[in-house]
Amino acid sequence: MSEQAGQNNEELNEEVNEKPEEKGAEQPVKAHHEHRAEHEHAEIKALKDEVERLKQENAGLDDSYRRKVADFDNYRKRMIKQMEDTAAESTRKFLIELLPIIDNFGRALKSTEKSRDFDQLYNGLCVTNKGILHFFDHIGVKPMDSLGKEFDPNFHEAVLMEEKEDIPFDKTVVEELEKGYLLGDSVIRHSKVKVAKKKQS
Repeated sequence: MSEQAGQNNEELNEEVNEKPEEKGAEQPVKAHHEHRAEHEHAEIKALKDEVERLKQENAGLDDSYRRKVADFDNYRKRMIKQMEDTAAESTRKFLIELLPIIDNFGRALKSTEKSRDFDQLYNGLCVTNKGILHFFDHIGVKPMDSLGKEFDPNFHEAVLMEEKEDIPFDKTVVEELEKGYLLGDSVIRHSKVKVAKKKQS
């Protein structure tokens, strides 16, 4: 065997001996890359699952919000309708109570068309006025009694003023020009009054 052939044989043996070592070294690297790829794939899948879950949760919340808005809108419409119905019923009852008074007033006028009898007209007006006061009492409206009382801007509106000596208060209501009315404790209309101040001596 020549020297050249022996050298080639040794180099061949070295390559054969080295290749398995290199192959064995590549396997852990490959396994590492595969493990990392699997881990990344798992993370991506987990993120996609979380995104899908959040989408569904958001859709549920959006649906719930829309339902609540619709329910509130229906509730608001029902309340408006109920208030309108209540107001209409109150107006109807008010008119039912008022119509007999209007009828009495019409009869009083009709009775004087031919005779022009003042006494008959007066009696008819008294009946009508009594009916009005009864109606007011029924719905809780009270006329104010202002004469002789001390002037109170919460109830009275001073239209005229004069000076007097023998009055109980420095500002006394001595004349009622237009009657005021209360609904419960609330003033519907202030009494327009004439007020007397004590004369300065």
